[in-house]
Amino acid sequence: MASLIQLIQQYFIDPIYQQTGYNTVNTLVYGLTLGFAIILLEKLIIRLKIEIDRAFLIGILPFIVFATSLRSLVDAHIFPTSFFFVTPGIFFTTSVLYICTFILGRWFLGRGFCRRRRFNLEHSDFVLAAGSMIAGYPLLTVIINIEKIRPLFEILSIFILLSAATIFLISLSKYSDLKNSWIYGIFTAHYLDASATFVGIDLYGFFEEHIFENYLIELAGTALVIFPLKITVLLLVIYIIQKVVDKDNNREFWYLAIIILGFAAGLRNTFTIMLV
Repeated sequence: MASLIQLIQQYFIDPIYQQTGYNTVNTLVYGLTLGFAIILLEKLIIRLKIEIDRAFLIGILPFIVFATSLRSLVDAHIFPTSFFFVTPGIFFTTSVLYICTFILGRWFLGRGFCRRRRFNLEHSDFVLAAGSMIAGYPLLTVIINIEKIRPLFEILSIFILLSAATIFLISLSKYSDLKNSWIYGIFTAHYLDASATFVGIDLYGFFEEHIFENYLIELAGTALVIFPLKITVLLLVIYIIQKVVDKDNNREFWYLAIIILGFAAGLRNTFTIMLV
Protein backbone atom coordinates (compact mmCIF):
# COMPACT_ATOMS: atom_id res chain seq x y z
CA MET A 1 0.00 0.00 0.00
CA ALA A 2 2.82 2.37 0.91
CA SER A 3 4.61 1.64 -2.36
CA LEU A 4 1.42 2.38 -4.31
CA ILE A 5 1.06 5.74 -2.58
CA GLN A 6 4.70 6.49 -3.36
CA LEU A 7 4.15 5.66 -7.04
CA ILE A 8 1.09 7.93 -7.18
CA GLN A 9 3.09 10.66 -5.49
CA GLN A 10 6.05 10.24 -7.84
CA TYR A 11 4.25 9.90 -11.17
CA PHE A 12 1.08 11.95 -10.67
CA ILE A 13 1.10 14.35 -7.71
CA ASP A 14 4.69 15.65 -7.82
CA PRO A 15 4.62 16.50 -11.56
CA ILE A 16 1.49 18.61 -10.96
CA TYR A 17 2.78 20.62 -8.03
CA GLN A 18 6.41 20.79 -9.15
CA GLN A 19 5.41 21.57 -12.77
CA THR A 20 7.99 19.15 -14.16
CA GLY A 21 5.89 18.08 -17.13
CA TYR A 22 4.72 14.62 -18.13
CA ASN A 23 6.33 11.22 -17.66
CA THR A 24 5.67 7.89 -19.37
CA VAL A 25 3.29 6.63 -16.69
CA ASN A 26 1.02 9.66 -16.34
CA THR A 27 1.07 10.21 -20.11
CA LEU A 28 -0.40 6.74 -20.69
CA VAL A 29 -2.93 7.05 -17.86
CA TYR A 30 -4.04 10.56 -18.83
CA GLY A 31 -4.28 9.55 -22.48
CA LEU A 32 -6.50 6.57 -21.71
CA THR A 33 -8.59 8.64 -19.28
CA LEU A 34 -9.07 11.36 -21.88
CA GLY A 35 -10.11 8.78 -24.47
CA PHE A 36 -12.73 7.26 -22.17
CA ALA A 37 -13.94 10.73 -21.15
CA ILE A 38 -14.45 11.72 -24.79
CA ILE A 39 -16.43 8.52 -25.44
CA LEU A 40 -18.61 9.17 -22.37
CA LEU A 41 -19.18 12.78 -23.44
CA GLU A 42 -20.23 11.58 -26.89
CA LYS A 43 -22.81 9.26 -25.32
CA LEU A 44 -24.05 12.08 -23.06
CA ILE A 45 -24.40 14.43 -26.03
CA ILE A 46 -26.38 11.81 -27.95
CA ARG A 47 -28.59 11.21 -24.89
CA LEU A 48 -29.24 14.93 -24.44
CA LYS A 49 -29.92 15.24 -28.19
CA ILE A 50 -27.33 18.00 -28.60
CA GLU A 51 -26.64 19.00 -32.18
CA ILE A 52 -22.96 19.60 -32.93
CA ASP A 53 -23.07 22.67 -35.13
CA ARG A 54 -21.65 26.18 -35.38
CA ALA A 55 -23.82 27.47 -32.50
CA PHE A 56 -22.58 24.67 -30.25
CA LEU A 57 -18.95 25.44 -31.14
CA ILE A 58 -19.39 29.16 -30.42
CA GLY A 59 -21.13 28.39 -27.14
CA ILE A 60 -18.29 26.19 -25.92
CA LEU A 61 -15.51 28.67 -26.77
CA PRO A 62 -15.83 30.70 -23.52
CA PHE A 63 -15.34 27.51 -21.51
CA ILE A 64 -12.15 26.78 -23.46
CA VAL A 65 -10.98 30.33 -22.74
CA PHE A 66 -11.83 29.78 -19.05
CA ALA A 67 -9.76 26.59 -18.89
CA THR A 68 -6.77 27.95 -20.78
CA SER A 69 -6.72 31.22 -18.86
CA LEU A 70 -6.86 29.39 -15.55
CA ARG A 71 -4.10 26.98 -16.56
CA SER A 72 -1.80 29.74 -17.83
CA LEU A 73 -2.26 31.69 -14.58
CA VAL A 74 -1.12 28.62 -12.68
CA ASP A 75 1.86 28.23 -15.05
CA ALA A 76 2.83 31.84 -14.33
CA HIS A 77 2.43 31.31 -10.54
CA ILE A 78 -0.26 33.99 -10.39
CA PHE A 79 -2.85 31.45 -9.24
CA PRO A 80 -1.95 28.63 -6.82
CA THR A 81 -1.37 25.14 -8.18
CA SER A 82 -4.38 22.90 -7.74
CA PHE A 83 -5.39 19.56 -9.26
CA PHE A 84 -8.58 21.21 -10.54
CA PHE A 85 -6.62 24.00 -12.30
CA VAL A 86 -4.17 21.84 -14.29
CA THR A 87 -4.27 18.74 -16.48
CA PRO A 88 -6.12 16.43 -16.03
CA GLY A 89 -8.26 18.14 -13.38
CA ILE A 90 -9.00 21.19 -15.51
CA PHE A 91 -10.84 18.98 -18.03
CA PHE A 92 -13.08 17.73 -15.22
CA THR A 93 -13.66 21.24 -13.86
CA THR A 94 -14.53 22.70 -17.25
CA SER A 95 -16.72 19.76 -18.31
CA VAL A 96 -18.76 19.94 -15.09
CA LEU A 97 -19.21 23.71 -15.49
CA TYR A 98 -20.33 23.32 -19.09
CA ILE A 99 -22.74 20.45 -18.41
CA CYS A 100 -24.29 22.32 -15.45
CA THR A 101 -24.64 25.47 -17.57
CA PHE A 102 -26.20 23.48 -20.41
CA ILE A 103 -28.75 21.80 -18.14
CA LEU A 104 -29.53 25.09 -16.36
CA GLY A 105 -30.09 26.75 -19.73
CA ARG A 106 -32.59 24.09 -20.76
CA TRP A 107 -34.44 24.46 -17.47
CA PHE A 108 -34.36 28.26 -17.65
CA LEU A 109 -35.72 28.41 -21.18
CA GLY A 110 -38.12 25.55 -20.58
CA ARG A 111 -39.73 27.48 -17.75
CA GLY A 112 -40.50 30.28 -20.16
CA PHE A 113 -38.53 33.01 -18.35
CA CYS A 114 -37.27 34.48 -21.59
CA ARG A 115 -40.73 34.69 -23.10
CA ARG A 116 -42.09 36.40 -20.02
CA ARG A 117 -39.32 38.95 -20.04
CA ARG A 118 -39.60 39.42 -23.80
CA PHE A 119 -36.13 38.10 -24.55
CA ASN A 120 -35.77 36.16 -27.78
CA LEU A 121 -33.01 33.84 -26.57
CA GLU A 122 -32.00 30.46 -27.94
CA HIS A 123 -30.36 27.85 -25.73
CA SER A 124 -26.98 28.46 -27.39
CA ASP A 125 -27.28 32.16 -26.50
CA PHE A 126 -27.76 31.31 -22.83
CA VAL A 127 -24.73 28.97 -22.80
CA LEU A 128 -22.59 31.59 -24.57
CA ALA A 129 -23.62 34.34 -22.15
CA ALA A 130 -23.11 32.19 -19.05
CA GLY A 131 -19.79 30.87 -20.34
CA SER A 132 -18.58 34.39 -21.06
CA MET A 133 -19.32 35.41 -17.46
CA ILE A 134 -17.50 32.33 -16.14
CA ALA A 135 -14.45 33.05 -18.34
CA GLY A 136 -14.44 36.77 -17.58
CA TYR A 137 -12.44 36.82 -14.35
CA PRO A 138 -9.52 34.52 -15.34
CA LEU A 139 -9.28 36.12 -18.79
CA LEU A 140 -9.24 39.63 -17.30
CA THR A 141 -6.54 38.49 -14.85
CA VAL A 142 -4.46 37.23 -17.78
CA ILE A 143 -4.82 40.55 -19.62
CA ILE A 144 -3.87 42.59 -16.54
CA ASN A 145 -0.74 40.50 -15.91
CA ILE A 146 0.66 40.37 -19.46
CA GLU A 147 4.42 40.94 -19.37
CA LYS A 148 5.19 40.95 -23.10
CA ILE A 149 3.02 41.35 -26.21
CA ARG A 150 5.54 40.52 -28.94
CA PRO A 151 5.05 36.71 -28.70
CA LEU A 152 1.38 37.18 -29.59
CA PHE A 153 2.24 38.78 -32.94
CA GLU A 154 4.93 36.18 -33.67
CA ILE A 155 2.54 33.32 -32.96
CA LEU A 156 -0.33 34.86 -34.91
CA SER A 157 1.88 35.58 -37.92
CA ILE A 158 2.94 31.94 -38.23
CA PHE A 159 -0.55 30.68 -37.41
CA ILE A 160 -2.30 32.85 -40.01
CA LEU A 161 0.24 32.11 -42.74
CA LEU A 162 0.09 28.34 -42.28
CA SER A 163 -3.70 28.27 -41.89
CA ALA A 164 -4.24 30.30 -45.07
CA ALA A 165 -1.74 28.16 -47.01
CA THR A 166 -3.35 24.90 -45.83
CA ILE A 167 -6.90 26.01 -46.62
CA PHE A 168 -5.75 27.14 -50.05
CA LEU A 169 -3.98 23.82 -50.77
CA ILE A 170 -6.97 21.79 -49.56
CA SER A 171 -9.28 23.81 -51.82
CA LEU A 172 -7.05 22.88 -54.79
CA SER A 173 -6.81 19.21 -53.89
CA LYS A 174 -8.96 16.44 -55.31
CA TYR A 175 -9.82 15.03 -51.87
CA SER A 176 -13.38 16.21 -51.28
CA ASP A 177 -13.46 14.64 -47.77
CA LEU A 178 -11.06 17.34 -46.60
CA LYS A 179 -13.11 20.21 -47.97
CA ASN A 180 -15.33 21.21 -45.07
CA SER A 181 -15.18 23.75 -42.27
CA TRP A 182 -14.59 21.14 -39.55
CA ILE A 183 -11.41 19.93 -41.24
CA TYR A 184 -10.23 23.52 -41.68
CA GLY A 185 -10.92 24.07 -38.00
CA ILE A 186 -8.85 21.05 -37.01
CA PHE A 187 -5.79 22.25 -38.90
CA THR A 188 -6.05 25.87 -37.78
CA ALA A 189 -6.55 24.90 -34.11
CA HIS A 190 -3.46 22.71 -34.11
CA TYR A 191 -1.44 25.26 -36.07
CA LEU A 192 -2.06 27.63 -33.16
CA ASP A 193 -0.69 24.99 -30.81
CA ALA A 194 2.33 24.28 -33.04
CA SER A 195 3.06 27.99 -33.56
CA ALA A 196 2.95 28.70 -29.83
CA THR A 197 5.17 25.68 -29.14
CA PHE A 198 7.74 26.79 -31.71
CA VAL A 199 7.81 30.41 -30.53
CA GLY A 200 7.92 29.45 -26.86
CA ILE A 201 10.74 26.91 -27.21
CA ASP A 202 12.93 28.36 -29.96
CA LEU A 203 12.54 32.04 -29.17
CA TYR A 204 11.78 32.27 -25.44
CA GLY A 205 13.46 29.27 -23.84
CA PHE A 206 10.42 27.26 -22.75
CA PHE A 207 10.41 23.45 -22.80
CA GLU A 208 8.00 20.87 -24.19
CA GLU A 209 6.09 18.99 -21.46
CA HIS A 210 5.09 15.99 -23.56
CA ILE A 211 7.64 13.18 -23.73
CA PHE A 212 7.47 12.20 -27.41
CA GLU A 213 7.35 15.76 -28.74
CA ASN A 214 10.21 16.74 -26.44
CA TYR A 215 12.29 13.81 -27.72
CA LEU A 216 11.75 14.86 -31.34
CA ILE A 217 12.55 18.50 -30.56
CA GLU A 218 15.80 17.55 -28.84
CA LEU A 219 16.66 15.21 -31.72
CA ALA A 220 16.00 17.88 -34.36
CA GLY A 221 17.42 20.74 -32.32
CA THR A 222 14.37 22.90 -33.07
CA ALA A 223 10.64 22.93 -32.37
CA LEU A 224 10.01 23.34 -36.11
CA VAL A 225 9.71 19.55 -36.15
CA ILE A 226 6.30 19.97 -34.49
CA PHE A 227 4.74 21.27 -37.72
CA PRO A 228 5.28 18.19 -39.94
CA LEU A 229 4.46 16.00 -36.94
CA LYS A 230 1.14 17.78 -36.45
CA ILE A 231 0.21 17.55 -40.13
CA THR A 232 1.04 13.85 -40.31
CA VAL A 233 -0.87 12.94 -37.15
CA LEU A 234 -3.89 15.08 -38.08
CA LEU A 235 -4.17 13.53 -41.55
CA LEU A 236 -4.01 10.06 -39.99
CA VAL A 237 -6.62 10.87 -37.32
CA ILE A 238 -8.98 12.47 -39.86
CA TYR A 239 -8.64 9.39 -42.09
CA ILE A 240 -9.45 7.08 -39.16
CA ILE A 241 -12.49 9.12 -38.14
CA GLN A 242 -13.85 9.14 -41.69
CA LYS A 243 -13.37 5.37 -41.97
CA VAL A 244 -14.54 4.33 -38.50
CA VAL A 245 -17.20 6.86 -37.49
CA ASP A 246 -20.41 6.85 -39.50
CA LYS A 247 -21.09 10.14 -41.27
CA ASP A 248 -24.56 10.41 -39.75
CA ASN A 249 -23.45 9.27 -36.29
CA ASN A 250 -21.82 12.28 -34.65
CA ARG A 251 -18.66 12.45 -36.75
CA GLU A 252 -18.68 16.19 -36.07
CA PHE A 253 -18.31 15.46 -32.34
CA TRP A 254 -14.93 13.85 -32.91
CA TYR A 255 -13.86 16.69 -35.18
CA LEU A 256 -14.85 19.12 -32.43
CA ALA A 257 -12.93 17.14 -29.78
CA ILE A 258 -9.74 17.39 -31.86
CA ILE A 259 -10.31 21.10 -32.46
CA ILE A 260 -10.72 21.71 -28.71
CA LEU A 261 -7.52 19.81 -27.88
CA GLY A 262 -5.49 21.89 -30.32
CA PHE A 263 -7.09 25.26 -29.64
CA ALA A 264 -6.95 24.85 -25.85
CA ALA A 265 -3.27 23.87 -25.88
CA GLY A 266 -2.35 26.66 -28.29
CA LEU A 267 -4.23 29.34 -26.37
CA ARG A 268 -2.82 28.19 -23.03
CA ASN A 269 0.74 28.22 -24.39
CA THR A 270 0.25 31.66 -25.93
CA PHE A 271 -1.06 33.10 -22.67
CA THR A 272 1.74 31.49 -20.66
CA ILE A 273 4.48 32.89 -22.91
CA MET A 274 2.97 36.36 -22.59
CA LEU A 275 2.67 36.11 -18.81
CA VAL A 276 6.12 34.79 -17.91
